[in-house]
Amino acid sequence: MNSVAVLLATVLFLGPGLGVYAGVFVMGGRKGFRPAPPSPGSVTTISFVVIGALISHSIASLLVLFAVEFGQVWSIASFAFEPNAYVLFFDLFDHHNALTDGEVAYLLFWLAALPLASCFIARVVTGLLLHQRSVSSFVYGWVEQLARESSPQNNWVVAFVLTTGKLGENIIGYEGIVRELTLDSSKQVTSILLEDVDRFLVAKQRGTFRRLTPHQETPKIGTLHLASDRIENIAFTIFSAEIQ
Repeated sequence: MNSVAVLLATVLFLGPGLGVYAGVFVMGGRKGFRPAPPSPGSVTTISFVVIGALISHSIASLLVLFAVEFGQVWSIASFAFEPNAYVLFFDLFDHHNALTDGEVAYLLFWLAALPLASCFIARVVTGLLLHQRSVSSFVYGWVEQLARESSPQNNWVVAFVLTTGKLGENIIGYEGIVRELTLDSSKQVTSILLEDVDRFLVAKQRGTFRRLTPHQETPKIGTLHLASDRIENIAFTIFSAEIQ
């Protein structure tokens, strides 16, 4: 077994599982809330990729078997090579049955098409199941309720962010509509993107915090991005606007 065959075998087996993972945790997102993926290398991630790969291959092999058995695909077009990609895959390990150029190209196409199809199907299925509390909690973590309540077109999530910056003795904060919120594998905020932002100051007096009223109106900030190292604390509320 040569190294190229091992590499192709790994890609063929794990590619669809990685596609499923991407469809659920990378390509997903509901009104700016990005899914919180499990830690790379964790049991959850490995199980997700392996089980996703097994399911994808099971479905693909059944489709290939159905097409070959009943001739619904291969009778339409004439192939100069074996149309079953799984047969071609096992031929890689047979030194007495070298693949032709057309078979290699077809196998590479299959290697790319199956993960992409798995990603798309996983994204669609996840979107259909997000109304289930258990599914949305698994995908979004602690922001599940915010993501769910912001789903209606006229609902928006407003964030109040206290930063590590100070103006004198006062803490600098920002209030704005959440356009994007990303979490890391431990469900901690890595960054937040705000729109239509107001800056405010918070004073700490006798162990309590009080928002200061500005002496004059300050101009709004169109868009503001804050990374985790600038965020001290954060709170959210749901704002509902009537659509005219």
